[in-house]
Amino acid sequence: MIKKRLFKAALMAASLALSGMTAMAASSGKCGENLTWTLDDEGALVVTGTGAMYNYDDEMNEKWDKTLIKTVQIGPAVTTIGTYAFSGCESLTKVMLFNNVLTTIGDFAFMWCINMKSITVSSSVKTIKQYAFAQCKALEDVVIGKSVSDIGMGVFSQCGALKSIKVKDGNMTYDSRDDCNAIIHKETTELVRGCQNTVIPNTVTSIGVGAFSDGYGLESIYIPNSVTSIKNSAFFKCKDLKHVTIGASVVSIGKYAFQECFSLRSVAMGASVASIEDAAFAHCRSLAKLTVVAADPPICGTKGVFTGVNKDVCELIVPSASVDLYKAAFEWKDFKNIILGTDDLVADGGISVLVSGHTISVLGADTDAEVEVYGISGMAVYRGTDKTVTVPASGVYVVRVAGKAFKTVVK
Repeated sequence: MIKKRLFKAALMAASLALSGMTAMAASSGKCGENLTWTLDDEGALVVTGTGAMYNYDDEMNEKWDKTLIKTVQIGPAVTTIGTYAFSGCESLTKVMLFNNVLTTIGDFAFMWCINMKSITVSSSVKTIKQYAFAQCKALEDVVIGKSVSDIGMGVFSQCGALKSIKVKDGNMTYDSRDDCNAIIHKETTELVRGCQNTVIPNTVTSIGVGAFSDGYGLESIYIPNSVTSIKNSAFFKCKDLKHVTIGASVVSIGKYAFQECFSLRSVAMGASVASIEDAAFAHCRSLAKLTVVAADPPICGTKGVFTGVNKDVCELIVPSASVDLYKAAFEWKDFKNIILGTDDLVADGGISVLVSGHTISVLGADTDAEVEVYGISGMAVYRGTDKTVTVPASGVYVVRVAGKAFKTVVK
């Protein structure tokens, strides 16, 4: 009889295994004073109970085997996710935060979760602490809940694959106005975090520290006329960035702002740029064309603003009347053998049209603004949204953009 029962139990276990119903808890433990966790043999970790999770920065609390975790589900009564809780869970692909009491995601909580592709921060969360999702290199889609009021430093640092960032409607502190694919702080109108599909709205006044740092896939960026400052490391190590147009109102460019943008080929700066801080364009080794509309050379930091730029190849294009000033100015004088005066520079409001050789550059227009270029006979040479147009021959051309017309001479 005993043997028969054992046989039946074994048969039932085998049947369950074949039907995929044997996801049993492989391990368990405490992760808070009133919280427990279970991790099954399919890599599903579930946190249950009430209250806050432990912080794991001091490694004093025993924790799960992070190499086994594939999914995480946070129970409906958990209030915080602890410091370093899931950092380095390299197989983690999905996190479920759907509850009404979770208020805080701790420092470094999901850092180095390199296979996580999306995260939706639940509507109850108020604080996302520093570097919470840093170095999640596969992260593509982020949704920020309507209650988030505090986003710490570097929360999405080195999340280079980001394609979509949305802040839910109703958030009182942040928004993603105009479907811009960025996080914007409402009160300061600073762009806090962008991604490869960001279009900077013309209501933003500053690009925040590290806002696009370590991103890839971003090939060109237009910084609109509303922006007055580009802060430290804003585009640091954006490895695919090739073309940058800086609008007419930017006054300062911070330290390391475009440092190590190895693919950067052209930069056009508006007329208001007055200062460029240390190493802002350091090691931009592909830079071939630098257009500066400012009549007075911007003051450069003392620590290698253009270190690593090939100044024997890169064209520095400045207003004709200012060539001698640039030849005498610190840092700018290092372009001494190739400084070119612009043949023509016309401006109307915040928009300028610059001519160098057979290239016409439009500065200060919105990214999607249509540019039309006509020969003196009225024949259209170009229609589109490119802001740099090469014309086939010398002569007089009319450039139309944003309801304005500019007459230019190509020599």
